[in-house]
Amino acid sequence: PHHPQQQPQQPAFGQPPQPGMGYDQQQFPQPGFAQQPGAADDTTWAMIAHLSGLIMACLGWLPALIVFQVKKTHSAYVRHHASEALNFQLTLLIPYALSWIVFLGLGVFYPDQSWIGSVLIAVFWALAIVFGVLGALGANKGAWYRYPLAIRIVK
Repeated sequence: PHHPQQQPQQPAFGQPPQPGMGYDQQQFPQPGFAQQPGAADDTTWAMIAHLSGLIMACLGWLPALIVFQVKKTHSAYVRHHASEALNFQLTLLIPYALSWIVFLGLGVFYPDQSWIGSVLIAVFWALAIVFGVLGALGANKGAWYRYPLAIRIVK
């Protein structure tokens, strides 16, 4: 009887790789890291990193950076979520800056049109809120959430 060679499975989207799923054992999990969120504390910190953009708008990267720096060696789960949130918040700095330039430029040269800059700032803040909540919900469920639009600066 001929048995076809079994190919290693790939993890489902949003799931961490498991041993025997086509990943080198040495790549994941890394020494000292928990593979799954080990405690409610991990989930809480991951959610804080995602939800920081809701409150701080243009400065949402700052709490995510703090969570990343403090927790990056304690849990792969928190490190992943903090780096995702940080990358997303840093990516949002580009449209925030452009929106502020539009707001200030129109405010100086065409004051009646400066509302356009305000609307742009609000739109990008709304995106930060929506994706931050999605990230926090994913973290709360134990998923390894990735933002669809983020420049991956921090790994």
